[in-house]
Formats: sequence, structure tokens, C-alpha cells
Amino acid sequence: YNGISSSPPNMTILETANAAGWYIRNADNTEFIVTPPDAPNGTLPLEPWKVNEQIETGIYTITPTTALCKTVTLRPYIPDTDYARYATISPRQVTLEAGFFGPTKFKVIFPRNYNVPVTNDIVQIWHDVVYGTDDPDYLALSPNLGGSALPVEIVEYDVAGLLLGNGAENTVLIDEPCSTDVTTQVSSLGFTLSSAPSATVVVSLSEMNYNATQLAILKANKHLVLGTTSLSFTPNNWNIPQPVMVSAISYDNLTEARTAYVCGDMTSDDDVYQALNQTCYPVHICDCSGSCGLISFDDHANCTFAADQLNNTEITFPPSMKQLSSCWNISATCGGIQVASLSAAGHDPVMTNFTTLPDSEAYSVSLDKVQRLFYTTQWSVIDKLELPLS
Repeated sequence: YNGISSSPPNMTILETANAAGWYIRNADNTEFIVTPPDAPNGTLPLEPWKVNEQIETGIYTITPTTALCKTVTLRPYIPDTDYARYATISPRQVTLEAGFFGPTKFKVIFPRNYNVPVTNDIVQIWHDVVYGTDDPDYLALSPNLGGSALPVEIVEYDVAGLLLGNGAENTVLIDEPCSTDVTTQVSSLGFTLSSAPSATVVVSLSEMNYNATQLAILKANKHLVLGTTSLSFTPNNWNIPQPVMVSAISYDNLTEARTAYVCGDMTSDDDVYQALNQTCYPVHICDCSGSCGLISFDDHANCTFAADQLNNTEITFPPSMKQLSSCWNISATCGGIQVASLSAAGHDPVMTNFTTLPDSEAYSVSLDKVQRLFYTTQWSVIDKLELPLS
């Protein structure tokens, strides 16, 4: 044996190829939002992941399909679109250590573009394995292989349309001109577009062509007079309100409050605005013979007070009527019995403040926007400096 020389053994090392790739899931790391690279052949790709423009932060996770042999540095980015410059993805770069196979969370925000495309934009988020990464299997996947491309549908924040910006939930309330009125009441409708158009938008305004059912209620096919019948909005002035004066037509044979409609038709080289249907807005008309609002004072046991008191007062409107009208019914009750006049109820004189502004504004507005009513034998609006409310 001393004279026998040994020769090195021949050895073949069989190595299974590293199935490198990426799993991309939702924020909880529970559901795939990209078809995994190891899915069976023939598996259909998933629908693009949806993220709302401006108002939503999209959160997703990315996980290596196998534990990393060596360090991998990953950088997400959006290639070759407008969003490549303006979208925010964080973190901008991460380094995953050898042996790591857990999820890494990324956040993306798409800025508001103020334009409405015909369809939502779809972009891809790629995950580039930075050159210099030690793991050759993952380096070979850069920048969009192995399930690392994330399609995203950016859901538009802006919706094309015509807005009635009167701060009155798209409603307006006006009074019919009465024989005792010195002037005819008019109201200003302030129109804007809801998003920036790509070309000039011309809005043609008119009163609605009422159908037979509506005419049976309204009794006439014309109720409004518009001061302007055409508005023009450009990509530069689309959000600047343009006024349209409106007044009501008086009819002796109509004695009830009624609702008429102003309608807008849009024409434009912007395909989205051109495709919009006619939009109509209600204009509520208070008739001289009736009222559009009710002021009702809290019920009191005998309606007799030793000193001035500040009492809750309710103002109610018919449905959807939000703005100020000069037509009111006044109701007072004593011991649950409605009385014919405030004088008879011992409320002489009566002074009260009221506003029809939304609650969010009513407690922070200038006093100039709050009406003061004074009652002796009839109601009248008075100067707040002349008779200040204690």
C-alpha cells in the first residue's frame, strides 16, 4: 500500500437552477395583483391593479420567489410616460440581504393631471435590479422579467361635466315677480367645468323641453328668463365661474311653488366633453300666492314672557330648496294650539336672526350674510345696527 499513489476522485455536482422571480401582492401580502411567474402555463394575466389618482396611496408588496443567494438592490420606477416624472414611489431603492425571502412594501401616489382621457391611463411599475447586485439569477431579471412588472390602471380623479357652483348643492331658489315688487328678483347661476378640457368647450343654455307629465304639473312650457344662453370655457379658464342671470316668469293662474330646469348642451373638440349628455339643473320658483319656507317658533305653555328670551327657531324648506327666499309662512303655537298671529300669541315685537347657509358656514360667516327679521304687525328685514340683538 505504501507504493500505491491515489488519484483525485471525479465528482459531478448537480445544481437545480435557481427559479428566480418576484411575487407582487396587495398591501396585506395576501392576494396576488400580478400573475406569479411560477403559475401554470395558460394562466391568464390578472387585471391591472387600480389606484385612484390623487386621493389614494397605492400600497403593494414584492417578495422574491426563492431566498436570495447574495445581496440584491431593487429600484422601482415607471418607464416612458408622463407619470415617470410626476409619480411618487417610496422607498426609491431597497437592498435585500442574502438569504432574505420576505415581503418588501412600496407606496405609490399618482398626481392629479386635471385632464380626463377617454379611458383611464394604464402604466407599468418596473423593478430594476441595480447593476452591481451580487446575485446573478436576480440580476438577469432586470428590469421587468420574472413577474417584476406591475400594470397599474390610474383611476381618474377628474370627471368631465358642467357644475353649478352656487354653494347650494346644484339648486337655486328664486321668487316669482309679484305686483307689489319694486324690482324683479334675479339670481346668478355660477357655472364652471369640473375638469380641464383639452379644447374649448361651448355650453348652450336653455330651459328644458318639458314632457307631457311635467307640463301637466307646471301648466306652462316657459318659466325662466336667462340673461345668457352661451358660455365658452377654455383649458385656461375652465374653473373660473361664469355668471348666468335667471329670473322667473309670473303667471296669474299659477299659485303654487314649482320647479323649472335650466339645461346645458356641450360641444367641443375634446372627445370626452363632446360625448357628454345634456345636463339639467333645478330652479325652484316661489309663487306670490304661497310660500317657499316656514318659520316655526318653539311651542310655549302660554307665550307670555317676563323678559326677553332667545328661543330656538326652526326654518324648514320643501325638499332640495336650500337658498334664501323672501316668501315665508310664520307659525306660532301656545300650549300646542296654533294661533292666528304672533301679536295674539304675545310675541309683539319679535326679532330673530336666520340664515340658510350650510351649518359648516353658518357659525363662521360675516354678519352681513345673516338676515334679521323684526315683527310687529308684519315681518320686515331690519338694519342690524339699528336694533342689535342682545
